[in-house]
Amino acid sequence: MKGMNLVIVIVLVALCLLGWISMTTQSVSQTNEYQTCIEQADAWVAEGLYQRAILNYREALETEATAEIYNKAINAYKARIAEVKEDVLEDTLGDYEDFLLEAVAAFPAEESFAKDLGQFYLDAEDYVDAYVCLRAAVENGIESNAIMRMLTQARYAWSYR
Repeated sequence: MKGMNLVIVIVLVALCLLGWISMTTQSVSQTNEYQTCIEQADAWVAEGLYQRAILNYREALETEATAEIYNKAINAYKARIAEVKEDVLEDTLGDYEDFLLEAVAAFPAEESFAKDLGQFYLDAEDYVDAYVCLRAAVENGIESNAIMRMLTQARYAWSYR
């Protein structure tokens, strides 16, 4: 009976060790994949392949959502929009808007995300959405001069429409 208990204890300890080893290996693998995604995306931005970079940044965000990666992806979107042809601009703008909304939801107190989203709506002459997102930014504690100017611009542009 004692021999059987000892075997069971040894098996359980071995299973626990295997679980820890597997978890550690998986964590290291995820970190490596995350770094590889970011490095590859940065390289694609340097080459001017913005759409590929955006996809890699999005993949990295699935592993760990940081403001830095959102900023890199937003910059890639801006570069993509600047170079894109008119026939695919609408799809790119839709994706960019969705991404900005995602960034603002993930980091509601990040001024640069609120400014980018507000500017996106102002450029599209969507003053109601611009006002709503900028007002939410102020309510989340962002009270920069730039946000306040944009908020005033959206309010007056909508009022005089």
